[in-house]
Amino acid sequence: SFSSSRDNFSGSLKTLTKYQDTAFDLLKLSLSQPRFDEEAIVRMREANMARIRSNMSDPEWLAARLSNAVIFEGHPYARNSGGTLTSLPLITADDLRQKLQTQFSKKNLIVAVAGNVTPQDLAIYLDKVFGDLPDEPTLTSVEKVVWPQEPRTIQYDKEIPQTQIEVAYPGIERTDPDYFAGEVMNYILGGAGFGSRLTDVVREQNGLTYGIFSGTSEMDYASVFTIETSTRAEKTEEVLKLIDQETSKITENGVTEKELREAKSYLLGSVPLSLTSTDRIASVMLGFQAEHLPANYLDIREREIKNVTREDIKRSARKILNPAAKTVLLLGKPLEDDNIRRIETLPDIE
Repeated sequence: SFSSSRDNFSGSLKTLTKYQDTAFDLLKLSLSQPRFDEEAIVRMREANMARIRSNMSDPEWLAARLSNAVIFEGHPYARNSGGTLTSLPLITADDLRQKLQTQFSKKNLIVAVAGNVTPQDLAIYLDKVFGDLPDEPTLTSVEKVVWPQEPRTIQYDKEIPQTQIEVAYPGIERTDPDYFAGEVMNYILGGAGFGSRLTDVVREQNGLTYGIFSGTSEMDYASVFTIETSTRAEKTEEVLKLIDQETSKITENGVTEKELREAKSYLLGSVPLSLTSTDRIASVMLGFQAEHLPANYLDIREREIKNVTREDIKRSARKILNPAAKTVLLLGKPLEDDNIRRIETLPDIE
């Protein structure tokens, strides 16, 4: 299969050893001589346009469009990676061929393989599949996302029963010394689902949502820490106050020893679950390369997480959950607040 994201185009192949000669031949064929038949292009174009039309009534999808438009305003990340109703009909087979010929190259290629194949045989297979790629790609230079250093609340008004809420902060880079403390902090705050502080306060104690989660989105040119939930429209301000209450608590008071111990146990104990098959192992190895991480990164991560202290958690929380850089995004019935910036039309849909 093949897939694409804002940062890369990727593919995966899983085959039985007895079929690997044929499988690698077919992989080479798909990359070097794709047919791009008109019938297939029309079929996929119509499928994607149908998906967009269907999603236009989905509050979560619309909230994601609002988030991208605001957080990444002026940056390529702001664009809808799934295309728009006007852009999709313009894509031709020649456009697809040009993308393949200009952006696929040996220089920006990374490969990870796991399974019953020797390094010697693998070298032959990889040369066969990728050997004809150009040496250099033709890529557009992209800058890092610049985050406004001021708090802001932005709303897209829509008459729906539930208001979609996202609270966003600039995340910290993987190279930051507080990165692993931030990973533990996130688990305790909202990353643990039913075991998190946000779920306990907003859902269990107050019954204001079905689910509330926090997490970091790490991309090549931006890192974003978000808290996402939805609630009855009339309870929006109450939920926002509870979120502020919990972010303030963890920045001012940190976490308990029990929370720290349980978070470390889960974050370290869950790693083997990502290594239970050859395709999962290859995916992890590919991620290491994409992030420029060493082969022993899991050992490094284990050591660093074990060494995280309660003071580290508090410091990382203050760094990430900075009220001066907070963006609140709302999609739902309008709040009566003159300080809220209104967006009349969501971009990159039609």
